[in-house]
Amino acid sequence: MAVSSSQPILICTVGGSHAPIVTSIRKHQPQFVWFVCTDGKAGSIRQITGEGNCIKKSFSDEAPSLPNIPTQAGLSNEQFSTRIVVPDDPDAIHQELRKLLSEITKEAPGVRIIADYTGGTKSMTAALILTGLEFDDAVTLFMVAGQRMNLVQVTDGTEIPVRANVERIRFVQKRSVALAPWKYFGYAESAVSLETMDAPSEENDRNHYLAALTASRAFAAWDRFDHQEAHRLLKPLGAQFGKYLAVLGTLTRSQETQAPAQLLDLYLNLERRATRQLFDDAVARAYRLLEWTAQWLLKRDAGINTSDIHETQIPAGMTLPKNASGRYFAGLHNAWTILESVGNAETQAFATSNANPMLSLLTHRNQSILAHGFNPVSKSNWHDWEKWLSGSFLPFLTAEAKRSSIRDVPTQLPTQFPEFAP
Repeated sequence: MAVSSSQPILICTVGGSHAPIVTSIRKHQPQFVWFVCTDGKAGSIRQITGEGNCIKKSFSDEAPSLPNIPTQAGLSNEQFSTRIVVPDDPDAIHQELRKLLSEITKEAPGVRIIADYTGGTKSMTAALILTGLEFDDAVTLFMVAGQRMNLVQVTDGTEIPVRANVERIRFVQKRSVALAPWKYFGYAESAVSLETMDAPSEENDRNHYLAALTASRAFAAWDRFDHQEAHRLLKPLGAQFGKYLAVLGTLTRSQETQAPAQLLDLYLNLERRATRQLFDDAVARAYRLLEWTAQWLLKRDAGINTSDIHETQIPAGMTLPKNASGRYFAGLHNAWTILESVGNAETQAFATSNANPMLSLLTHRNQSILAHGFNPVSKSNWHDWEKWLSGSFLPFLTAEAKRSSIRDVPTQLPTQFPEFAP
């Protein structure tokens, strides 16, 4: 069919009453009409293709006195077609309507589509509404309303097409889809999805949308270690995310508790990577966590800077390499070896008893593409890491953090956006 951009394409479900459909066609003046009908002897298709007088003006009439709907609406044969569906199978009807709308949008991209769900069975109505919601702004949903004397039908002559108020339904549906990645810490994905949506016109919904977008951006920034940006974005949402703001306050202030808070935050970050099955990323972060923890403990307890170690600070019998500037330095393994001799008794005991487990686990990291090898870290490899980290390393790190007077111990980031009225 030849398509015009100035006139809509109308889709109507056809049921027992012809008058609302004729009213809809006359009101919208479509360039083409798709009638969604049921087939068979008692099917509604007879209202579209029936010959002569095939429609009763009133249900109580003894005989038909009106021609088919296209004739009443002044449609030529080139201006309409039918799509047959089963009457009471919502799933099958929905599938057929999705196919129809896909065909229309492919053949006539950008054309305005009006879906009138006034007629048809309850299953046909439900399926058309659901399909129209799925196709978002490409489809405008209408129904024909009017004065009522009863719940059977509106009074003839009072019918008028009314645009269905489905903006909030569409918003809630799209918001739910957009926020689903929070379940696996996909805040950046949620932010991108929300950015593609139009802000709702209703004030409460709009405020909720803006809060969801801001929070998604904030936690996405947090997930990439941009704590300053996360704090800036999350601050207006303090009523909902107060406990996270308290942690961000510690993470962004230069003080004694900043380093241990950052270390615990890094542990939670690698947990999030593992949850998303990104095991190489998780192990790369675990390596950095072990290295940084040793650096922090050496600095705190012995005043040792691992990138510039004085000769007098090197334990007896230990040999350290020098960097290009001629300064002694210690990598991860050597840093933990030094901790076996310096620092508090708890640190020395942990460093000594965990030297071999650490070496064994680091083999997985060294073979990773993100380190020195070409093998991906398997789920089984990560299970070994996770067991040791959560069972041995995290309790030790948490205890040492508290020894440094940390109060706001970081907790894992949320997996669900709270339902609140901003």
